[in-house]
Amino acid sequence: MPTTIRQATKKTQKPRKRIGRQKWMWLHTAISSFFLPAAMIFLITGSLLPFHIRGSSHSQTHDILFDTPIGETNSDKLAALENQLSKQSLSHIWGTVKFNKSSVIWIDTSKTVRLKILDAGLAGELKVTQYSFFQRLIRFHFALSPPVKLFAVALSIAAALIFLTGVVLALQVPSLRKTTIRWTLIGFICTLILFIFA
Repeated sequence: MPTTIRQATKKTQKPRKRIGRQKWMWLHTAISSFFLPAAMIFLITGSLLPFHIRGSSHSQTHDILFDTPIGETNSDKLAALENQLSKQSLSHIWGTVKFNKSSVIWIDTSKTVRLKILDAGLAGELKVTQYSFFQRLIRFHFALSPPVKLFAVALSIAAALIFLTGVVLALQVPSLRKTTIRWTLIGFICTLILFIFA
């Protein structure tokens, strides 16, 4: 009877280990697959940025006369800018807004739009800068709009999880355990040296 009980416990313990490993594998696969396209963009742009390959841009300036004077508050300036963006058929769903003393700037991945208020709010100068496809990839890399910033944070966390799950999975394979520990230590030492001296 004791032998049969031990055998039964051994049989019940094996599937638990397999399920744990399968969960790690599923997590590793799901995260790496979902973030692969964004990772490829970061890889391409990050590789070309040191060589100052940034793409191109095209700017247009428009002189504007307002029907009613634009107020000095930030909300008035933003409303005037959004109105001009709509007139130019330029999307302004997600972006970063910056305010200066006499101007308001809209920044997103595809464009930068600056509205300068002139003549006590009666006139303005609208400068629209639009970017080429590769320049847009660069701007995506720098996460200029709020959704892309959140996505970049998620990508950083995902990259850490991919490394973590990869190491956990490797530690579960006896033949890879020593190699994993050795190269983790080497990587830690190299990172520390670069952090201190570079």
